[in-house]
Amino acid sequence: MLRAIKHPGFSALISIAIVFILFGAIIFMFLEGWGFVDALYFTVSTMTTVGFGDLVPTTPASKLVATFYMLLTVPFLLISLELITESVHERMIHSKDAKKAKK
Repeated sequence: MLRAIKHPGFSALISIAIVFILFGAIIFMFLEGWGFVDALYFTVSTMTTVGFGDLVPTTPASKLVATFYMLLTVPFLLISLELITESVHERMIHSKDAKKAKK
């Protein structure tokens, strides 16, 4: 499937997602005193809107950061998924058209 993703900005999207995740993990490590794995777990579950509730921000500062983190990363993730889906769909359509043209 990854072979089908030929969107020109795909590597940029992945890079930005990694930066968002690592930046969030580092911020929450500092604000909440969590270890890296817990902070990483929290940022990924927050970014993907899973939010199990086992780790939650406890200070006013971390609650504020979490709010802005969600407002920034959730739309980014949804737009990224839309671009990837669109790219795969277009590739599938072009592949079907090429097969029909050969017949």
